[in-house]
Amino acid sequence: IVKIAFSILAKAFEAKECNKDKYNHVRKFVRSGKGEIPILLAKSQTNDYKNQSWNPYISNDGDYTVPFRLATIDFIVDFSKNHQGFMAFREKMRETYDDNIFTWLPLNI
Repeated sequence: IVKIAFSILAKAFEAKECNKDKYNHVRKFVRSGKGEIPILLAKSQTNDYKNQSWNPYISNDGDYTVPFRLATIDFIVDFSKNHQGFMAFREKMRETYDDNIFTWLPLNI
């Protein structure tokens, strides 16, 4: 999931964005499973089976959060080191949706 989101970021902003040192933690996670990259998962609003990506969101600090759909599940992957995008999206989802509609990984965040 993280690798797919990172590929979407590379497609949106070319490889030069993803080659920046600020993504070393993402590359380390994808290559060796070290560290944590928080992911939100939600049931898609329709049952249509499709793969789709949207433009990444950018925070005021220049960090990206990438939304996409895989089959019937929507994902939001936060690439900031401090997980600020994840925290903001999770809180908004808690305000908007029932807890049965979404969850997150890792569970301890």
